[in-house]
Amino acid sequence: MKVVFCYNAGMQVQYITDNKGKKKSVVVPFRDWENIQKEMSKQRAMLGIKSAVEEVRQMKEGKKRMRSMDKLLDEL
Repeated sequence: MKVVFCYNAGMQVQYITDNKGKKKSVVVPFRDWENIQKEMSKQRAMLGIKSAVEEVRQMKEGKKRMRSMDKLLDEL
């Protein structure tokens, strides 16, 4: 096992490799990890909104059936 230090996108990243040099793990500073998690959360929210807009478009075009409010609330 070998640890390689690298700067990637402004953060210090450590790659842990096996004996053949193949990357097996990545270690990032905790603060950077928290920022990554926040960004991923924002991306998931945006994908959800995009999916909802597409679903409404399909309903307006008659390609998808509308659901009752009860069914919508059950999904939450």
